[in-house]
Amino acid sequence: MQDTNTVLNDAIKSYLSESTYDYAILIDGAWGSGKTYYIKNTTFDKSKCSIYISLNGVASKEDFDSRIFNAVYEANLQAEGKVGKLFGGLLPTVSLPLQILAEALVGEKTSDKIEAVEKKLKECIIEYGKFYFVFDDLERCQIEVESTLGYINDFIEHKKCKVIIIANEKEIGDVGYPVIKEKVVGRTFKYIPNLNELVEGLFQTHEIFQKFQSTVYIENTITSMEYHNHANIRTLQFAIELALKLFNSIDEPELTTDSEKHSWDNIQTSLITSIVEASILFKKGDIKEEKPDSKTKDNDYQVQNLSYHFISDYVHYGIFSLSDVKNEIIENYQLLLDRDDPLSMLISAPYYHRSYADVSRDVLGLIENLRNNKYSMSKYYDILRTLLPLHTLKLVDDSCVPNIIDLMKSNIEPANNFPTFFQTTIESKTLDNWIKSLIAHNSELLLKREMDSFVPRMNVEHWGNLLQHTSGKDVNLFLKYLDDNYEEFIGKIRSSNNTNLFGLLTFLENNATRLRNTPTVVSFVEFFKSFTDEDKIKMLHIQKINSILYKIPQ
Repeated sequence: MQDTNTVLNDAIKSYLSESTYDYAILIDGAWGSGKTYYIKNTTFDKSKCSIYISLNGVASKEDFDSRIFNAVYEANLQAEGKVGKLFGGLLPTVSLPLQILAEALVGEKTSDKIEAVEKKLKECIIEYGKFYFVFDDLERCQIEVESTLGYINDFIEHKKCKVIIIANEKEIGDVGYPVIKEKVVGRTFKYIPNLNELVEGLFQTHEIFQKFQSTVYIENTITSMEYHNHANIRTLQFAIELALKLFNSIDEPELTTDSEKHSWDNIQTSLITSIVEASILFKKGDIKEEKPDSKTKDNDYQVQNLSYHFISDYVHYGIFSLSDVKNEIIENYQLLLDRDDPLSMLISAPYYHRSYADVSRDVLGLIENLRNNKYSMSKYYDILRTLLPLHTLKLVDDSCVPNIIDLMKSNIEPANNFPTFFQTTIESKTLDNWIKSLIAHNSELLLKREMDSFVPRMNVEHWGNLLQHTSGKDVNLFLKYLDDNYEEFIGKIRSSNNTNLFGLLTFLENNATRLRNTPTVVSFVEFFKSFTDEDKIKMLHIQKINSILYKIPQ
């Protein structure tokens, strides 16, 4: 099957070369799919230059004309090999025609002013045969689509120009658009990005990536974009910019042997893959934005308003700390070069190149190092990923990996910034389950630590004040407390004063939609349905609580 972009290339070239065609062509595609990048970076006809105009934010005919005038002027200057910079850039708020006039008059004698103005204005007279027009962001134009296409049609019918329109037609809400479009657009092409060319092109425009020995990072990027169904060029550009900032800050170690170069290349590849994957998940909304911890010791670099978890080997909760990531890279590099470390040997020397006895020796050494808590939690993913093929091929006992996971669990110190490694089925569902069991264990430890603080506060006389000021994130603590201390808490309610009952009421009012309909919560609801008291104010609280409990999701 012929590549989609090849078909589109041929169609555009044919359109630009025809002399009788009096319609525009339209390229339709999703936001961020690379339509603009494709048009701007593809040469269709060496004898013609494009005049690119974005319609994003154009709110009037005057705006439209101004953008045309700017684009034409710049195109003429570029065609003549001049730099399109008016009046030294000192008058950015003045309209372009006035800037041209001012530039023409500055430094000129009175007798030469008319001639100077004529010369400047001639630079804005376009020879339409040399150019074709590209109108981008049709759906983002604030003028009615009928008027916009009418303006564009003027270039087609009266100026006999070739016109390419770029749009995301799904976002055009005008119900009459199909009829209006038919009068202006002759052919519509669906833009489907060629990921191989797109990804490679974006990476290879930067010299730093050209130095890498391997191009595995390109293959990994394509795999991630396809797996997540997220072929978005802006997300990739975002990830590349982030990777560049990191790599430009790292001093490459002195590499003397092929093994050292290979190890360093693996680390860089892993880092790019992590950044791309995390960027995709964040842009899709699968990783929620986190407010950076004010106690974070290092703020060398943050993604402006986009602080988020990095997944895989480089994980920093809520903030991308440049120095921490650099330290992690150095640690990984030193580990790979440490021939005395069993994990290093298992990673750098794959099992299929070694004897069963050597592999078994390194697995035993790895277990001993875990017993001594030698590895940081960020290495647990590497360990389990390395053991996966050995487990699958029965080169280790069935109990080997479960025992190793138990050792890891015994070493874990509960932490909010516990590494949230790749949760992807691209590699293995088995690996997913191993990692999830570690994450679940960390969550259990965190919950226990938080409950050790929460329960004593519920045992004080004025427990209602605590609940009244409990934030949404502590709802799970309340549910856990209710499960473990149900009868005791019901007794507290029966004997409580109105201050405590009002505190409970306020908590439920603020968090009813966050409560889960568990068996304990069902019992709690049933208790309040039958709960009565002689105190009329207490009964008002009880009635209000009953009305709130109906809001709990079923």
